[in-house]
Amino acid sequence: MPIYLQIFHQLRHLIISRRLPEGSQLPSVRQLSKQLGVNAGTVVQAYRELRTQGFVDAQQGRGNYVRRLSAPAEDFALRQALLDDALAKALERSRALGFDIATVRQHFNMFLATQGGPIPVLFLSINRPHAEKYAAVLSKHFAESGIEVLPYTLDDLERKKPDLLRAFERAYYAISFVTFVPRVQKALLDQGIPSTVLGITAEITQSTLEGLHDLPPYKRYAIVTEERNINSFLGYVRQHTAIDYKTVRLFLPGQTDLLKRALPDLDTVIYSFGVREAIEQCRVPKAKQLELEFNITMDSLRHLRKVLEPMMSAVPV
Repeated sequence: MPIYLQIFHQLRHLIISRRLPEGSQLPSVRQLSKQLGVNAGTVVQAYRELRTQGFVDAQQGRGNYVRRLSAPAEDFALRQALLDDALAKALERSRALGFDIATVRQHFNMFLATQGGPIPVLFLSINRPHAEKYAAVLSKHFAESGIEVLPYTLDDLERKKPDLLRAFERAYYAISFVTFVPRVQKALLDQGIPSTVLGITAEITQSTLEGLHDLPPYKRYAIVTEERNINSFLGYVRQHTAIDYKTVRLFLPGQTDLLKRALPDLDTVIYSFGVREAIEQCRVPKAKQLELEFNITMDSLRHLRKVLEPMMSAVPV
């Protein structure tokens, strides 16, 4: 992998894990190139890639800053404008149907008293199994609050799938892992969909860390994951095992034929949830599998609860 992409992936990991907080300034090109022992042009390329993918903003004369990837609760003005528009359209339709204001008010009050059911929030992720897994986790977490989290993929959004567009007519908030937030925001902006995107993060589970710690250093290992995760996964191997990470073989989910051929020579295949289908296609024995499992961070859950509190209080008792 080119050096500038290695730097990009490492900085991206620091951003999405919030070790580089939103709004923090990145080192200058000169500082980072000196620190890493690479030429300035390589760092410039890495910073350009971070800006292109929406993780960093450049401020003229000041440097590069981490973008705000988790929406604040202060989007009241936008939500109020959307509410005013919805009520204005409903009132206009009511008048067209021949009802006076008193009758509309009476029906509206009756309507408020009888309305119930969950309030939809959309969860967008890289593929259907991934979206369904974390949407179910969030739905369970917020079940008592009357919020239902519905799973969709980034492809659904970018391809303007009709069912997702209809879902956005009922839902306002979208949740996604911070690594996908720039992509989600761009697609929403391109399609003119008014929505606030809430970015969340995940952390590796304690049981997974224990599984990594117990791996003998002398055996043969492979990692199967999406390209964006390679540096992170190698980091876990370096930090939590005695394995020489340079000996670990790497496979992408589309390289199932290569993995099948290599399987007899491997003792353990370390993989992410998103590539489980590839693991099943290759018929990797259970004894050789180690899935890296992640939980949504408590900080992310607290942030979601803070933002979604107005919706929770609006649920009929």
